[in-house]
Amino acid sequence: MSTGGDPKSSTTLIAGLIGAIGLLVVVVAAQVLFYNVQRYEDERKLYAVKPRELADLQAAQLAQLNGYRFVDRSRGVVAIPIDDAIRLYVAEMKNAPMATTMPKATDAEPSPAAESTP
Repeated sequence: MSTGGDPKSSTTLIAGLIGAIGLLVVVVAAQVLFYNVQRYEDERKLYAVKPRELADLQAAQLAQLNGYRFVDRSRGVVAIPIDDAIRLYVAEMKNAPMATTMPKATDAEPSPAAESTP
């Protein structure tokens, strides 16, 4: 029976290898679990059927964009479908004269009054 001394190097090596392999297995298993959960969450959040409230809201918004309605009946303000509004705006811009302003011509040489200022 040995009461002291160094441990056997082969036993230490085997224990270290078993520990490293065990750690590797745990890390790989954790990664697999993480990616499976992440894929499930992506499918659930991104590709799932839209909630009923969202579908109703989008339908109401499309109806406002694509229909005729009064915005303010007392002032006679109405809304027209967006496609009609774009078509009318483009036609109006084609017929409108171009409102451009020409820059004022500047002298190449400074005026004598500008040269005499201190």
